[in-house]
Amino acid sequence: DALKHAGYDIVDRHITTQDQNSLVKDTLGVETTPQTFIEGKRIGGNEELQVFLGNSEAKSNDDTTYAPIIAIFSVTALMSLALCWALSISVLSMQALMWFVALSMCVLAIKKLEDLESFTTGFLGYDLLARRVVRYAYVYPFLEAIAGIAMLADQPWLNPIAGIIALT
Repeated sequence: DALKHAGYDIVDRHITTQDQNSLVKDTLGVETTPQTFIEGKRIGGNEELQVFLGNSEAKSNDDTTYAPIIAIFSVTALMSLALCWALSISVLSMQALMWFVALSMCVLAIKKLEDLESFTTGFLGYDLLARRVVRYAYVYPFLEAIAGIAMLADQPWLNPIAGIIALT
């Protein structure tokens, strides 16, 4: 998208398997994919591309931030507390914990679905099932959302489905 906005013609070569992903990383000597090339010269990953395009400054390797995940868990915890207070349920109850987990799963699914391609690429790097069945990486955020929604519904017939999905 950034390249299109900068006026570049795009030739996208999608990595569809873990073997392809490993081959690209090993061949280029990089830790992440995708990698961008302009006129045969490797620019790098997204951060390097943004610097190349003048959209951001170079970041050091220690710029990892946990702010988004802290924000998600903080807000879903507060949402769970609000539900407890609204429904006069103890904040230390199993129901409060279930709401927290369910809401967290739903919000995390939304976060993953914001950029499904980037999530999938990263997920292939550590999930054993996704490495064998790449389509699973694309389906995972949807399954996570379904499990969270099923947990929120709290229906006896949905709970086993939510449990099975959550275990995958």
